[in-house]
Amino acid sequence: MGIGATIGLVERLAVTDPLLVKSVSSILAVESRHDAFFRHIVGEVPNPAPFDTGISNIWAYNFALSFIVPGSCSIEVPLPIVPTLTVSNASCSGPTNSTMNESLREFTWDPAQMTFVAEAGKQLQVGWVNQLNVPVYTPLNITVKGKGIAPVPQGMNGAAFAAVTTQCLDNANDLALATLAGPVVVKLS
Repeated sequence: MGIGATIGLVERLAVTDPLLVKSVSSILAVESRHDAFFRHIVGEVPNPAPFDTGISNIWAYNFALSFIVPGSCSIEVPLPIVPTLTVSNASCSGPTNSTMNESLREFTWDPAQMTFVAEAGKQLQVGWVNQLNVPVYTPLNITVKGKGIAPVPQGMNGAAFAAVTTQCLDNANDLALATLAGPVVVKLS
């Protein structure tokens, strides 16, 4: 998450404050070395993908909320707070599209959240963001209220970010604005 948030920050700073890009990029290099070290210590591949995945400020903020004590800051950040999403390996197998690999993930969210009420009746999608690629979408097949299964798109590796949406958009920043729940980190081989 930290690497993805820093990549996204560098992308935004390149437009708004290019003089800060060098400083923030130096932090990114250190964060990447830390990540590789800790991955190696737990027996994982230190660098599982050729590129890391950047995330939007909306997603970075929503990830950070889990570390913030409610009411501890008097300033309200002008970014949307999105319902949380959890992911696990699917415990059942089902039909998948032949262009997808056989890896299924089970997503869980709170269906009573207003974002889901407003989008009722529309097909839910999982938007996947991985490396430098445009978002890829797979249908979210509802198994019970607040829970569904979606296939992982073929060719993804390393860390991917997934979010529930009803829209299929061409860039990750637009997907962040259309997120109904999430994002969540999905570790892929």
